[in-house]
Amino acid sequence: MPRDKAPTGPKPFFWITLGKQAPRKEQPSAHDRFRDWSGRLKLEIEVVSEYLYVGSGNFELFHLNGGEQAYYAFARHNGQLVIPGTGIKGAVRSIVEAISNSCVHQVAKGERAPGHEACRDANTLCPACRLFGTTGYGGRVHFSDAVPIGQVETEKIKIADLWPPRPPRQAGGRKFYYAKSFQPLDMKPEKSHRFIEVVSKGSKFAATLYFENLSTAEMGLLVRAIGLDFSRQDPSKVVY
Repeated sequence: MPRDKAPTGPKPFFWITLGKQAPRKEQPSAHDRFRDWSGRLKLEIEVVSEYLYVGSGNFELFHLNGGEQAYYAFARHNGQLVIPGTGIKGAVRSIVEAISNSCVHQVAKGERAPGHEACRDANTLCPACRLFGTTGYGGRVHFSDAVPIGQVETEKIKIADLWPPRPPRQAGGRKFYYAKSFQPLDMKPEKSHRFIEVVSKGSKFAATLYFENLSTAEMGLLVRAIGLDFSRQDPSKVVY
């Protein structure tokens, strides 16, 4: 059966074009001993949009209008809601790649990243690969799974099917999504829509960031990528 035509209208994402200068690649730090910045940070993640959905790849059933309806379940580990550490790491890495002129580590089929292709030599890596790792080199930044703080409840909502963004007309780029308001839909099953399990605004999760052998510059890059900075009014305070 042919796939439905993708809907038209404003796109929920934007493109950041790649710079003309290729990433600066250097020898990564070794793991033989501790040096510079090593430790951990306790993090608290709060949902600031109307909802957060983190897929598990599993389908479940819920009662709807006298029958049963399938929905995409929120990620869980041993029955507990979680935001997988790998997902947090991927989100932070995408920001590090964009603000540090690093390689484009992952591209979709048909996309290109001229001059910013993924690092192949483990002895000469871009800033992001030196931090998060790549084939042949273990990264020095890791996140634990984020677990709920207090009682976090889920609910089911309906959304339109998700369509992959098309490559930009210009040669290569990075995709980032806008923070837009959720448009509620009725709970009537219909074609080209799906039900998902979400947590609502204000839900909080706790995670731990582990880092090893980071230089001061790398530590600054990582902290900036997770949204932290010094207060302009009071430099002794850290703000989001």
